[in-house]
Amino acid sequence: MRRMKNIASKRSLTAAIALSLLGATSLQSANAADVLDNDSVSAVGSGFYFSGFVGAGFTDDADFSGIVTPPGGQQNVDTDFDTDVNFGASVGYNLGSFGSENISTRVELEVSYLQSDVDELDFSGNGPGIENNTSGDISRLLVMANALVDINTDTAFTPYIGGGLGIAFTDIDIVYGGAAGAPPPVAFDDTDTNFALQGIVGASYAFSENISLFADARYTQVFDVNGDRFLNGGFTGNIDDDLSNASVNVGLRFSF
Repeated sequence: MRRMKNIASKRSLTAAIALSLLGATSLQSANAADVLDNDSVSAVGSGFYFSGFVGAGFTDDADFSGIVTPPGGQQNVDTDFDTDVNFGASVGYNLGSFGSENISTRVELEVSYLQSDVDELDFSGNGPGIENNTSGDISRLLVMANALVDINTDTAFTPYIGGGLGIAFTDIDIVYGGAAGAPPPVAFDDTDTNFALQGIVGASYAFSENISLFADARYTQVFDVNGDRFLNGGFTGNIDDDLSNASVNVGLRFSF
């Protein structure tokens, strides 16, 4: 029931954001059509901009490990995740060209969010096999400083590539184990602040001098995510791993 509610909530959120983006795009396109020929508009400019995006996030399987007692010794919590919605926004500044008219540099501050629902979990201390009653998620709020390079094609299309570094505020909330239908006795629960890196590649299309539609792919790595494991409320150990995910996004960029 909880997962069905989460999925419904995410679909509603995605639909609302998508409709807002499409509405803004349609309005701007209609206004621009009277005065601009899109083939002559370049997406490379200079000055401040604001952007928002939404997309699908694909979190890689995680292998959390550490000393867990009971049963004792090094143990692993192998975790598989569902595909989930991620979204974010950024404020940036286009620095313009440096030496080459075909290259333009942007810097931006990005805030984004991804919640990854757990699909399956395998705890090595119980032997091989998927655990019963697995539910919960790991969420990340990312604050990233990005640098991007736009490649001017003298058309409305502009490819770009870039990367960023920053911090991730991670929240782990996972439960599992026990008999089917019974309250799960094991909890993997903690909050953490971690160093993060990401790479970005994409392209934008300029509807006008002030608005562009963009699509990109991002790969993000959050390092050394730690969580505490509890059995029937008692602490059994600390386990950690890196978290990485790929995302495919679409959004709008407004220049000022």
